[in-house]
Amino acid sequence: MTNSDLQQLSSDFFQNSLDSSPTSAIMRGHKKYFDQIEELNEETFEKETKAVNDFTLRLESINAKSLSNREKVTYGMLEFALSSNKDSLLDRSWEFGAGVSGFTGFLIDYNQQMFVPDSESADMLLKRLELYKRLYTQIAEVQKIGLKNNRVATERNLLRTIDQLENYLGSSLEEDPLLLINFSPEISESFISDWKEKAKKIIDSNIRPTVLAYLEQLKSDHIPKGRSDEHSGIMWIDGGEETYLRALRKYTGHKNITVKEVHEVGLSEIERLKKEFFEIGENVFPGVSTPEEVLQKMQVEPSMRYESKEQMLQLAVDTIERAYKPLDQWFTVFPKSPCKVLPVPAESEQHAPPAYYYPPLPDGSRDGTYFLNTYKAETKSIFEAESVAFQTIPKRSLGNSYWNHPSNSFIIWIFLILVSSSNSLFIAVRKLSFLFTPPWGICHLLTGLSLRFPTKILFLLFKTIAPTPILKGSAFLVITKS
Repeated sequence: MTNSDLQQLSSDFFQNSLDSSPTSAIMRGHKKYFDQIEELNEETFEKETKAVNDFTLRLESINAKSLSNREKVTYGMLEFALSSNKDSLLDRSWEFGAGVSGFTGFLIDYNQQMFVPDSESADMLLKRLELYKRLYTQIAEVQKIGLKNNRVATERNLLRTIDQLENYLGSSLEEDPLLLINFSPEISESFISDWKEKAKKIIDSNIRPTVLAYLEQLKSDHIPKGRSDEHSGIMWIDGGEETYLRALRKYTGHKNITVKEVHEVGLSEIERLKKEFFEIGENVFPGVSTPEEVLQKMQVEPSMRYESKEQMLQLAVDTIERAYKPLDQWFTVFPKSPCKVLPVPAESEQHAPPAYYYPPLPDGSRDGTYFLNTYKAETKSIFEAESVAFQTIPKRSLGNSYWNHPSNSFIIWIFLILVSSSNSLFIAVRKLSFLFTPPWGICHLLTGLSLRFPTKILFLLFKTIAPTPILKGSAFLVITKS
């Protein structure tokens, strides 16, 4: 029997996640949010805090021991999501967000990934554009509060944000990124032309002046107080140490883990990877005798660099196509839409990450898009191409396919026995829940094998406690080291 309280709580929590983040809701294809945008003020923050607390109380009132295995997964994921949301509200990162994690995405990135299905949605989107003035006014205000409370971004990230805003304001009105909407083929060209004229008036009179005011505030008030490279860590802002510990809990999944433990794991991984780099590198660079020599060759050899942006994009396309070809040997569910490759928009490429991904809409009306940063392609490492693309194929494109599959409610225990280069054994046990999260672990592993990435996995034991329609073959797989 289904626990009705848990089912209702899950539904209410999901609805609240859409209401509190209209941009995310639009990206997911929810039409009713096209005329809305986020609000950044104390009233909203207090409302969200109350919602999280209320959801937590409702969850705690449910007897977890009485739940089925599938419901326990739902319970656990809600518990984790609510804890993470509460921590985010305590962090108040909007007070010092800048650089890659700043608010420039509203201007440069998001609209280019929106799919407008009809004229009604297009008209709603004009109302959303009118709300940009409120949004950037609120951004400026909350960051003034951060400045007052010694919670300011690093100078480096502030300069990145300033550069991105200047690039945006320096673009012509005709080529404003906010106009780069994906309209349905059913919408007439004359309607689209008329829509863009209306949008340009809003951009010119409301958005650009407000963004300019925010830009001037960053230059005059924030830059003089921006944290130097010597004080780049989050610990240097008021409340920073608590913020770091909350992030540690969130990203490791361990409530009691310490900073020292995580640091020691990182150091041990560096030493392990040095040996692996040498094992592979001595076959690529004849004459090398140490890991350091391999790393040095990787940095200076011309063959380790791209020749052009075009080569960089083509290699990404080729890598994704090569990874997709053998997937029918492993999986039965595939993305409805292809994964297309585009360069990161010019306005943000200088400070953007190496790559990022926007998933397709569940109904297939918008393709998944892999944005590759081609800024100064000749300086970028060609040996990173597959590892960067690898993040997109399984973690995003395939993962979202499984997320949207109707039979995705199952759990798999994976026992991984790995052998290090010193032949010492260790066992990693991971429980992957498919009820809320895409099965990234399996996708990463199997797609990695299809790309013939180096692996030291000797075998996998899949013990299923519910039907597994995603994977092909038996529940026991043996994979030998190539």
